[in-house]
Amino acid sequence: MTIEKCINEFDVDDVIFEEGSTGRELFVVLDGQVEIAKMNGTSKTVIVTLGKGEFFGEMAVIDGSSRSATAIAAAPNTRVMRINHARFVYLVSQQPAFALMIMDALSKRLRASNTVAFKAAADPMQFADQIAEGLRPWQAKKLYRGAGFRPNPATPPTLQVETGVFDPVLGRYYAEIAS
Repeated sequence: MTIEKCINEFDVDDVIFEEGSTGRELFVVLDGQVEIAKMNGTSKTVIVTLGKGEFFGEMAVIDGSSRSATAIAAAPNTRVMRINHARFVYLVSQQPAFALMIMDALSKRLRASNTVAFKAAADPMQFADQIAEGLRPWQAKKLYRGAGFRPNPATPPTLQVETGVFDPVLGRYYAEIAS
């Protein structure tokens, strides 16, 4: 297949793929810009805007799952190159630098996503309706594990959960969850 057959051009607001659709392709932005967005009816929340040299769609090409967001051209004459699953596997297996670039980008994207989720989960204003109904705000806690935090390093670390306690968030007793 010639490389020209792998290149598509889109105008502003053209949908490249929709959230929930299936696909086994990764896309590289050659020219223009692409918005990765979550759609809710007519409302659009842009997660990130990508430019020349950046890629998207990597999760579907790696694990075959449905698209987690919608990709929309954000500039006139946006050109993207499609890399199908077979080409992706070939590139990863034959070009270690390509594989490292994908892993680096995935790691950075996961860290950014974790930061946003962590801040949102701890912000009571994000869940004002639930707070008004009696749900307590989530609080960040750290569980330290290591020989320096145990009185006896030979004893494996354990986490004790009071199974008779009702969890209002889950709506169940811990004993019900464990069974």
